[in-house]
Amino acid sequence: MSDLQCAATVLIARHGEAEYETAFLSDDGGSLSLRGREQAHQLALSLEHARVATIYCSGMARAVQTAEIIAARLGVVVKVREHLREWAMGEYVDELETIADLHRGETVLVISRAGLMMKALPQMCLNISADYCAGRAPRNCAVVEVMADGDGWLLRSWAGEGVGLER
Repeated sequence: MSDLQCAATVLIARHGEAEYETAFLSDDGGSLSLRGREQAHQLALSLEHARVATIYCSGMARAVQTAEIIAARLGVVVKVREHLREWAMGEYVDELETIADLHRGETVLVISRAGLMMKALPQMCLNISADYCAGRAPRNCAVVEVMADGDGWLLRSWAGEGVGLER
């Protein structure tokens, strides 16, 4: 079996709840609230047996903080990738593709924003419709599981809700 046929499992989680210094929600602002830190800790506990190889996140403080809390519990590294920010959808999709290609046969965690997940995954995943994510904003630290191989991307679950794997 070629590396392209060996699937990568990409877990994409929304960052923990954040507090902001101002009413203007910038990409750079926001630190995890106490509740957000607890959400990240609970996510780490839920992933202890998932064999996560690496955690990826953008440079946003709330994403890095979420990733570091989880990484400390799981004993893995955090890699900051600026293309995981919400600047351009194409860059985000390309970054997810790159991450999957680097981790064939492994499971990785990506800390993301709900809006990115809801926009990108219907474009990427072959087994869901374009409007699948409408009204399904994942709660903080909820996990979406996708599988990527040489045939494309499949959504396996959305925040605990299973999804059929038909292509």
